[in-house]
Parts: sequence; C-alpha cells; structure tokens
Amino acid sequence: MAFDTSAGITVSSGVSDYAANAIGWFEGVRQQASTNADAKEALATRTAEALSNDTGVNVDQEMSLLLDLEHTYQASARMMKTVDDMLDALLSAVG
Repeated sequence: MAFDTSAGITVSSGVSDYAANAIGWFEGVRQQASTNADAKEALATRTAEALSNDTGVNVDQEMSLLLDLEHTYQASARMMKTVDDMLDALLSAVG
C-alpha cells in the first residue's frame, strides 16, 4: 500500500509495518503527554507550596477546616429544625 511521506512512513509498506509505525508514533505521543502532565503537576505543587510559604496559610488545612465547619453548621441546623418541630407539636397538643 502506498502512504504519504509526510506521515513518516516509507512510501510503500505492508500493514504490519504500518501498524508498527503507528504504535511507535502513538507511544511517542503518549510519552510526550505524560511528560507534559508531570511537568504541570510539579508546577501546581510548587505554586501551592509557594503560596503557602508566602501567605503562611496551608490551603489544604484551611479547606479541611472549612468542610468541618460546614458539617457542624448542617448538624446544628438539623438539630434546630428538630427542636422547632418538637415545640410546634407540643404547642399544638396543649392548645
């Protein structure tokens, strides 16, 4: 089968040669994407550390505390609703 030379494959190749070349090309693309992802992850980690060092605030710890506060608020709201329902039931039973 004849192939375009811009694809990086010899002009005339068999299917097995084409498959081998395609797999090699895909592996090269995968390695490049993996390298780029690792670089971006390292950059994000260094940026978060720099922010934490500069501001003196640990973002992960602050988010954890914020989630604890949210859960405490939700529990308190449920408790207040229950007490309100109990008082309404008591007042309706008495009066």
